Formats: sequence, C-alpha cells, structure tokens
Amino acid sequence: GGWEWKVERKAVCGSKGGHLGEPLPKAKYMQEAAQVVGRVVRVIMINRPKEAGVADSRPPSDAFDAAAAYRIRTGRACVFFFKQKTAYEFGFGGLDHVIASGENVNVMVFDTELYSNTGGQDSKASNIGEVCQFAAAGKEMGKKSLAEMAMTYGYVYVAQIALGANPAQTVKVLAEAEAYDGPSLVIGYAPCELHGIKGGMMHCQDEMKAAVKAGYWNLFSFNPALKKEGKNPFTLTSKLGDGTYQNFLGNETRYSRLKRAFPERADKLFDESQKAANDRYDHLMRLVELYK
Repeated sequence: GGWEWKVERKAVCGSKGGHLGEPLPKAKYMQEAAQVVGRVVRVIMINRPKEAGVADSRPPSDAFDAAAAYRIRTGRACVFFFKQKTAYEFGFGGLDHVIASGENVNVMVFDTELYSNTGGQDSKASNIGEVCQFAAAGKEMGKKSLAEMAMTYGYVYVAQIALGANPAQTVKVLAEAEAYDGPSLVIGYAPCELHGIKGGMMHCQDEMKAAVKAGYWNLFSFNPALKKEGKNPFTLTSKLGDGTYQNFLGNETRYSRLKRAFPERADKLFDESQKAANDRYDHLMRLVELYK
C-alpha cells in the first residue's frame, strides 16, 4: 500500500481546525506543520491499505518538507518516529535523504528486528538464526548496520539505546540528539510479542537488559559536536558480552523454535550469531580508537 502522514493531535493546531489523522495534501501539510504549538512537532508514518483507484502515495521524503517548514517558522527541530521496516527497508531511501541533507531533524527508530505489525516477516534488521516468515529455517545473513551507515556522513548524530538496559544512557542520548544542531538518528531496541519472550511482554525491560548484558545489542553514541571540541565523538557504553548469549537466544521462541525443529542447523547459526556479535564488539572498540 501507500503511505499517509498523520500529525499528532496535541502537537498541531490547524488553520481551520484540520482533520487530524486524515490525508493531507502536501501544501496543506506544510501549512499545518508551520502552525505547530509546543516544543516539537511529532510526525508519525502509518500504513494505509491500498484502495481501488488510489495509486501509491508520497514517499517518506515529502514529509521532510514539512520538517523544513516547521524549522523555518519556529527554529526548532522536527521529530520523526519510524518503525524498523521503514528505516531498514522500503523507507530507507527517504531516511537517507533527510539525514544527508544536514537539516536539524531528529529520527527515532524502533528496532523490532522483524515486520512486527504484518505477521513477523524477515527483514534486513533480522539477525542470524532468527525464525520468521520467509526464513522458516532461520535467517542465514546478519543484520544491516543502520547506525554505521549513518555515521559515515560524519555530521549525523547517531546512537543505539535500550531503555531497560541503561535508562541513564537513554536519557543522555535523547537530550544530546535534541540539542545537536543537525540531523540525528537514534535506534532503540524494541522487543515485541512476536519475539516470544518467556513470561510475556511484562518482561520486556528485563529482556532489553539481557540483550545488552549478553552482547546481543550494543549501546553507543556518535556525537559530531564533541569532535569540534577536540573530544572523541564516539562513546561505547556497552561492555563485552558476559557469556550468556546462547541463554538469551534460548529465552525467545523466535530462536528457540529453530532448536526444536532443526537442532544441528540451530547450533551452527547460533554459533555464527555469537561470533558476529563478538566481532561487532571488537569493531566498535576499534572505532573508539579510530575517532580519538
């Protein structure tokens, strides 16, 4: 289907009241965004089923015109909330367009590592050994390093966070991203019900902590503003995994069911996944030295 853009009700007052949540023509959208009241305008991308006679609508990059209009009017930054499928997959071109522009726009990505709202399909954000639709025997390839792709520009604030693992780092990153005068990209680890966490989603925060502790998910930030001050812009908050990586995988059915169905293949892929995680941490350690 196509895409529409919905402006959050509490963030915007329209010139004629507006019908928030309904389709907005580009000119009307920019007008609405320019009349924002409050600290930031929050723009949410939502799925729209394809209707008869309606072609695919605007790509994500069009909404960034609204962000520019808002910044000109208020001097403040826009905040966009992206699902992982948008940031890693078919909306990546739009995301890349806006962070490359150098505009003062903040982007928050919720990384569930699969298509969590459409049935759990395979994604470029999915990890090695993960069982999902189109990868019923476990995904063989590693996940896309979205953070590092954004870091290559050199002027984009980039960070990975996990609220349940380190609330202090999360708050610090969000404050830095908002304060940074330029584009920012914050990627948050986001467990969902399709992960099949033992005990259910009431243990979501604990699972975030377990992911970081095991070395499955890394916490770091890249702040170009620090480089201008003669400081290292890259900060690695995570430590090396504590040896609980396999236990972490076994605590989620998106991995454990592979062990039940294809035990030998599971052992192979899980070992590859752990090695990739160790190599990734070594790489991040080298980045600390590189950016000194």
